[in-house]
Amino acid sequence: MSKKIRVHLLVNETAGNGNAKKANIALQQVLNELNTPFTCQKSRFPRELTTLAKNYANTKPNKNDILIVVGGDGSFNEVLNGIKTSDYPDTPITYLPAGTGNDFARGAGLTDDPRQLIHNLLNDPEPEQVDCGYFTANIPDENTGYFVNNFGIGFDSFIVYQSNHEKLKDKLNRLNLGNLIYGLNVVKALAQQNTFTVTVKLKIKLYVTAMPILLLQLITHILVVALPFCLKLMFIVITWILLLSKSPA
Repeated sequence: MSKKIRVHLLVNETAGNGNAKKANIALQQVLNELNTPFTCQKSRFPRELTTLAKNYANTKPNKNDILIVVGGDGSFNEVLNGIKTSDYPDTPITYLPAGTGNDFARGAGLTDDPRQLIHNLLNDPEPEQVDCGYFTANIPDENTGYFVNNFGIGFDSFIVYQSNHEKLKDKLNRLNLGNLIYGLNVVKALAQQNTFTVTVKLKIKLYVTAMPILLLQLITHILVVALPFCLKLMFIVITWILLLSKSPA
């Protein structure tokens, strides 16, 4: 028997170079077809989704109220931080991936089909708990935060920042090749980013890892997502050569 739900949409229409806007339209069409009541709020500037999500959670939604985020990994992260800093940090989040990378959705096996998503919700699924990380930093205006997908510094951050500010990304998105920009910026980062040693402390354990090893793991992950096999192989070979040449003594 189908569950009666009320849906609240939080949408970043600019995600995926407009893919989120199309996904939102398709999702609303499905909701209208099924006579499912919904409301929609769209972000107008960076981090507004955090405020909108916090305000939503503070209304203490009940079990029949469903929050759906439409956007990319960044949009999902903004909503996550809004929920976790609200008065009801365990408020469930539903995610319709419509960004460029959609790493979290791919790893979690989430559907990007609006009709399938609503069908799943109407079957009254139990919310699934996912581990969430928390960080503190000395970054102005962003010295604490939550993350569920990944947390990167240095090399990783360089690639994401460059990719999000590349005009080429929009052009590649129009060709459904948006992920390629990350592979291209791997090479750019290798040429410009110096390596360094990282110390990670987990409770009573202490790990000291040379940055090239972390870089290789990250690069391999990016290449698996972004590039055809022949280009993956070429970039991996180049990566090894550059990392060996830049390894700290």
